[in-house]
Amino acid sequence: MSQSPAPSSTPFGPTGGSWSSGPGAPVAPPEPYGGYQAAHPGGYPGVAPGYGMPWRPPAVKSMTAPWVLLASGVIMIVVAIVGIILSLGAFARTVSLEPLDPDGTTTAALEGGKDYGLFGDGYASCDITGPGAVEERSVTGSVTVNDKSELLILTPSASGMYTFECSGSAQSLALGDAATVSGMFWGVGGFLGALFLGGAGLIVFIIGIVWVATRGASNRRARALLGPAAEPSGGATV
Repeated sequence: MSQSPAPSSTPFGPTGGSWSSGPGAPVAPPEPYGGYQAAHPGGYPGVAPGYGMPWRPPAVKSMTAPWVLLASGVIMIVVAIVGIILSLGAFARTVSLEPLDPDGTTTAALEGGKDYGLFGDGYASCDITGPGAVEERSVTGSVTVNDKSELLILTPSASGMYTFECSGSAQSLALGDAATVSGMFWGVGGFLGALFLGGAGLIVFIIGIVWVATRGASNRRARALLGPAAEPSGGATV
């Protein structure tokens, strides 16, 4: 009794058929190179994607310079505000005049050693009596305050009440702080200088705020990325 030969065990190909070995048998196609790339979607292991400079870890930078710039802006603004207040106060004292009777007697309190201005809209002659002598000086240059020209600068030697007995062509007389052309010029110049300083200080202050905010955010990201290694032993970089 004859037996039929047992079927040979052969591997199946990718199409479901079998690949047979031996002469004349079809050869299996090689695996495409893309298979290796699929196993490593990022390219070769250990190589950064793309070309260029190697990646450097972020560093925690010093906050000293931003804070110094911010503080400088604050100081400039404060100095400017003080200058503006002093300039306005001096100008307000200059334009604040105490009226005098142009053809009669008026009593006023004067401070010893302080310069006062006698202002009027015409000629006036005044006899001044009080606890001390009063030095009278002519005015250099034309200074007008509240539509009145400065006629004389008066400096009493002692503080107290002084009596003014005036007469002349002036229809209006007044007493106030002495004003000079140079003093008015420097007062206006000081006011404008204070304004300029305040504007520059505001710009420096805004730049300082932006610098502090951006550097602080950058340092926070660096600390979050590096962890304990964020702060170097030599301190933060500038």
